[in-house]
Amino acid sequence: MSGSSGDHVVPGNEHCRRRVAELADARGGHGSIVASCAWHVIGLEWSVRRWAAGRVRCTAAGGILIAALSIIEAHFAGRRPSLPTTP
Repeated sequence: MSGSSGDHVVPGNEHCRRRVAELADARGGHGSIVASCAWHVIGLEWSVRRWAAGRVRCTAAGGILIAALSIIEAHFAGRRPSLPTTP
């Protein structure tokens, strides 16, 4: 996926794109940074670097993508994602 332009739509990807949109809606909408990352990187197949440009530092973008993937995994496994606890 890295380096993909994201400008073309592959018919088989449309189902996945819709699922990512449903997930974003279920988790607070496209306005959240994690949902934005999931939509652009997973749904539109942008590189993490392209998505991060002008939004967040590239060093933080990888962590945001990991958070998005964790939320997606928890959502489709039928459980709530665990949040870090403070000591």
